[in-house]
Amino acid sequence: MLKKIRLFFLAIIALISPSPVLAQETFVLDSSDSLNQVTNVSQLQDVQPGDWAYEALRSLVERYGCIAGYPDGTFRGNQALTRYEFAAALDTCLQQVEKLTDSETANLDRKENLETLSRLNQEFKAELATIGARIGKLEKKTDFLEKHQFSTTTELKGEVIFAPVFTDKGEATLSDRVRINFETSFTGTDLLKVRLQANNVPNLSGVTGTDMSRLSFDAGSNNNITLNELYYRWNHGEKLQFWIGTVGLDIDDIFSTGNRYLNSSGKGTLTRFNRYNPSTHRGPEGAGLGIKYQLGEKADLIALYLTDPNQASNPNQGFFNSNFSTGLQLNYKREQCDFVRSAKKGAIAKNYI
Repeated sequence: MLKKIRLFFLAIIALISPSPVLAQETFVLDSSDSLNQVTNVSQLQDVQPGDWAYEALRSLVERYGCIAGYPDGTFRGNQALTRYEFAAALDTCLQQVEKLTDSETANLDRKENLETLSRLNQEFKAELATIGARIGKLEKKTDFLEKHQFSTTTELKGEVIFAPVFTDKGEATLSDRVRINFETSFTGTDLLKVRLQANNVPNLSGVTGTDMSRLSFDAGSNNNITLNELYYRWNHGEKLQFWIGTVGLDIDDIFSTGNRYLNSSGKGTLTRFNRYNPSTHRGPEGAGLGIKYQLGEKADLIALYLTDPNQASNPNQGFFNSNFSTGLQLNYKREQCDFVRSAKKGAIAKNYI
């Protein structure tokens, strides 16, 4: 860089030093003689390659861009230079040198950064190699999952229950229930649920004469595969939620049961009696509509109208002439504290069926 600056000032001195052919008279610039910046020495009509200062001019124009010509396209190399003109030309060229110096400093900073990165790369070569290998394995696994995934919008879930059961006749049976669930979401907040089921678990209501002795997962179909559930749930805005279904849309799918840990037929309680309140969660169900309105952060109101699917699809009965269940549920969530003063969430529900 210092060599470039030295050459630059030598070129300036060559331009301002008197030569044997330099005219002794001095011309004063007027407003009509304003100077124009040039980008190539060939733009100066009166500068020829044979001129003694040609190379100096070419260097100043191409390297530093600080030489100007007159409006008529001439340089007037033999014209005397006033002190003002010299000061203006020198200031312009010094500004260019400053820019070039800053650029060289930036390049030097980049070089130092590259050297630092290279040194760090050598120091952590083993660790980087290990990370690179792990990333490679993750990419392979991701590619495999993307190629073999079931669906981008649908989750496939399965459940199998094996149940040794003693019947009301005193006989021991080995039964099962198998479910395959397809849960699809198109927006991230909605749910289209389709379930296939096969079951041969016996009905034990004859033991007590009531449904309270029935198992949570009984539904004997001789292990024939049936469409057990088909409904769609979606949100409309921030306050409204809707349900519509033709098979398997039950009261407890819409109404809150008050205890989500007991409600599941596969993971909850063993009998139907303890899954939910039998006084409000019993009645014709399977096909119908539901709507939920959010009253606030802690309260909501739910309404439903459900019928038996076989009756709802019967052209001689229809949806509104079938046996039905309809009702309202008001839910209020509250904070309650126990004796160790730890907060727990609770809920109060009022049902009208």
